[in-house]
Amino acid sequence: MPDLSNTSSFAHPPTCALILAAGKGSRLGAHAGDRPKPLVPLAGRPIIEHNIVLCCQAGVTELCINLHHLGDQIVTQLGDGSRWNVHITYSHEAELLGTAGAVVPFRSILETGHFYVVYGDNYSQCDLRALWQAHQRTGADMTVAVHERPDVRGSGVVIMDSTDRIVDLIEKPTGELPDSRWVNAGIYLMEPSLLADIGPGASDFARDHIPRWIRAGKRVFGFRLHTPVLAIDTPEQLYQAQQQLKTTPPL
Repeated sequence: MPDLSNTSSFAHPPTCALILAAGKGSRLGAHAGDRPKPLVPLAGRPIIEHNIVLCCQAGVTELCINLHHLGDQIVTQLGDGSRWNVHITYSHEAELLGTAGAVVPFRSILETGHFYVVYGDNYSQCDLRALWQAHQRTGADMTVAVHERPDVRGSGVVIMDSTDRIVDLIEKPTGELPDSRWVNAGIYLMEPSLLADIGPGASDFARDHIPRWIRAGKRVFGFRLHTPVLAIDTPEQLYQAQQQLKTTPPL
């Protein structure tokens, strides 16, 4: 039986999500054009809009979105969120704060309950409600969606025990590769208690915080996805994602 001593006191699904949207997409080159990476179209709509729909389907009503490169274009495209019956709050970062540092400007919103973090330049069909249910069952402080990749180089490799508790996360391994094909999918469910460990300034979840939380005994669990997570970091990945969604209809 799992130790539920740390089970969230919030019995309802999360209603708040942070979508990370500060990426420039420099490796996409001309494929990004004069747009920020989250506005690159995929299956007929900007990739960030797929992530908004993903959150809305799970009952999210409050979205926080961080901005940096050409962020005004994202504000113009998304507006206040009323198109999706959500409210959007933006934070413009003069200097990139990283995936974890991005939560700090939204602390007063995020600390009111458990919340999702979604990397806004990936595409997935992750069932966020199922992720929340798994989070509740394990009594996790943080649940990390993970997916299988045949080549884990360039990814955050996740090592899990027999209960799917994460015992290590190795960001972009070099040399001998870990004995795991499960990698960080860039979707988290976090308890607000973890916010106290994220100070001002730039920092990264996978590099700076998750390994430290694991060592400190925080309950960090993996949630295994069985549908692909599509990145668009390079022209080749963008083409592959476009081809994938021709046979797998988007949400």
